[in-house]
Amino acid sequence: MPLKLGELIARRGNLSLTLAISAGCVAGAVAITTPLNLLVFGQPLLPGLYVALITPLVIVPPAVYLLVRAFTGLKRAEMRLREQDQDRSKELAEHDRAQAALRESETNARHSRRRLNMALKTMREGIAIFDADERLLEYNDQYRQFFPHATDAIVPGATYEEIVRATVSSGAHADSPASQEEKVRTIVSAFRARRVHERELADGRWLECRDYSADDGAIVCLRIDITDRKRTEALLYRAEDRLKLAFEGSNEGLWDWNIETGHQYISTSWETMLGYEPGEIERRIEAWKALLHPEEKTRVLAALDAHFKGHTPYYSEEIRLRSKSGEWLWVLARGKVTERRRSGEAVRATGTHTDISELKRAQNELLAAKEQADAASRAKSEFLATMSHEIRTPMNGVLGMAGLLLDTELDDEQRNFADDIKESAEALLGIVNDILDVSKLEAGKLELESENFHLIELIQGVVSLLEPQAKARRNDIAIDVVADLPSYFLGDAGRLRQILFNLLGNAAKFTEAGQLTVGAALDGESSGHHIVRFAVSDTGIGIEPALQKDLFGRFTQADSSAARRYEGTGLGLAICRDLVTLMGGFIGVESTPGKGSTFWFTVPLQLCAAPRRIARSADSAASPIPAARRLRILLAEDNQLNQRLAVAMLEKAGHRVDVVANGSEAVEAVGRLPYDVVLMDIQMPEMDGVEATRRIRALSNGAAEVPIVAMTANALSGDREEYLAAGMTDYLSKPFDMTQLCDVIGRCRTDHDGAAQADDKGAVGAP
Repeated sequence: MPLKLGELIARRGNLSLTLAISAGCVAGAVAITTPLNLLVFGQPLLPGLYVALITPLVIVPPAVYLLVRAFTGLKRAEMRLREQDQDRSKELAEHDRAQAALRESETNARHSRRRLNMALKTMREGIAIFDADERLLEYNDQYRQFFPHATDAIVPGATYEEIVRATVSSGAHADSPASQEEKVRTIVSAFRARRVHERELADGRWLECRDYSADDGAIVCLRIDITDRKRTEALLYRAEDRLKLAFEGSNEGLWDWNIETGHQYISTSWETMLGYEPGEIERRIEAWKALLHPEEKTRVLAALDAHFKGHTPYYSEEIRLRSKSGEWLWVLARGKVTERRRSGEAVRATGTHTDISELKRAQNELLAAKEQADAASRAKSEFLATMSHEIRTPMNGVLGMAGLLLDTELDDEQRNFADDIKESAEALLGIVNDILDVSKLEAGKLELESENFHLIELIQGVVSLLEPQAKARRNDIAIDVVADLPSYFLGDAGRLRQILFNLLGNAAKFTEAGQLTVGAALDGESSGHHIVRFAVSDTGIGIEPALQKDLFGRFTQADSSAARRYEGTGLGLAICRDLVTLMGGFIGVESTPGKGSTFWFTVPLQLCAAPRRIARSADSAASPIPAARRLRILLAEDNQLNQRLAVAMLEKAGHRVDVVANGSEAVEAVGRLPYDVVLMDIQMPEMDGVEATRRIRALSNGAAEVPIVAMTANALSGDREEYLAAGMTDYLSKPFDMTQLCDVIGRCRTDHDGAAQADDKGAVGAP
């Protein structure tokens, strides 16, 4: 590798200096050695010899020095050249990397460009890019499709204003009173101001125009088709207008409450509802609170707070607001939280106010009418109960005396008269009982009992009671019970017996020389109960189809003419329907005129095990009270006929009877003498039986424990419970016969003696 010019000059300078020094050294050596030679050798050496000897000594060291310097210089030059080569290699590598990066950037740019073009083509929005001079650089097909009649003007290099003029001239924009030049200026002005605006096209489409400035001065134009949105907004506006008209035309008021700020929007109808002019009420929640009735403010605000905390799904309260005139207006306030924070805190609530003043007035009137109706119903029920009491009281005497009369020695004619009296009285009592049942059902005071009973025995008992009536009309009665029907059920046997008695009695009444059938079968299960279907069929006169639909109505009869052949009140089937419904069942009829009818009903009954039967001796069965036990009985009864009847029955049973006419005399008598049983009538002058019982139970001596039996013609549901709660021991409904009277006395004495024996045992065993 050739040396650089500066290094060559430096090296030549060093060589000349070295030669000069060497020549000086040779000359000095000759000058010094000549005298020495003369002294030593006696003659001078030859100059050539001196030079030959001394020159190597003089020249070799500088030469060596020069060689070392030259070698060192060459090494340095070689190192510099190597470094230069390395730098050059690095520069070449950097250049290659730069070239590769450039090629990669160009490839990425081509890919990005391809993707951009694809994106531009697939976008629903129209995009156009202009340079800083507002000349078109790029655009997609959608941008041109918005202006199909001005596509020739949408070319690269065209200015935005030129494109706008072309689109306006082509009629692409919707008609407006403005001139074309004004349209152009408006559109271009919005573009240059980068102002977002909407533009309607002639074909009905709407565009949203958005223009953005890039960092390099370019302008990106975005044109969005908002036709669907505009149509939706139009529909929404129309709906809002209709809703507004509906609200303004009704008694509904809108409110919107910003809970954070306390600001409240209220509609015009909200204000006019209270008699205020629009804008007269302050739009603050405090103004609404000031209108609340003081008695309701705590309740209403608590309901709002509960809803705001999420405890209730919505807010709904009937409130009173003070109108401008000072009157209190009833309003139904409803609302719901429509916005909450992530923490659940209520931010906004919206709702309505509805004027319900007329409704409240109607409710008050309806409530007053209902109270009047309830009072009328109570009065009717009380009237029916009173009338039944007043009727049943003398009926007790009639039936009782007829029974006593039949127990005496009578000739055939007298016995027939007595039988007719008793039969007529029993028929009259049946009518009274029907009326009383209607009264109970209407008052909702008829309650069902639950007891174990044998179903087939119950049916047989009803048949045996009505068999004489059926035979009198030459009818045969058959019992048709399926083989798999269980025997024992739990339910109200008395009411079932009443329903079957009414249905079978009707069948016997409307059938002559025919067949009557009483059937029972299982008809499925429901909620753990067996559905039992009862049916009473006959071959009688049947019922016309037009009359069947009203057959179970009260006071309804198939033949209501004055010349009807069959007597009756028209209450029996209505009572059957109400009783079946009360039991949770259904009742119906199938009938063909001239061929007969089938009345059926279903009731849910619960199965039960067979009850244990207690064997009784013949003596105990014949008389409920042992003959050896003669009781002292106090009879409190104000009706003289019933006094004589009860005394006759009791004395015939072997008891001794004292009689008082009111409750005060009964209390005084019990306090004076020890009685085994007190028979206490309920309705008596001066003091009734309930108050008298309370007074007796308050006595301090042992007389307070005497058994007291309520005797009353009242038979409404709840009467028995009321009497027992007052301290009475048992209950006997009028009219009653001697067996019933002796049974209740026997029960009272058995319970009382058993309790007394238990007390005695407890006393003996006590420490």
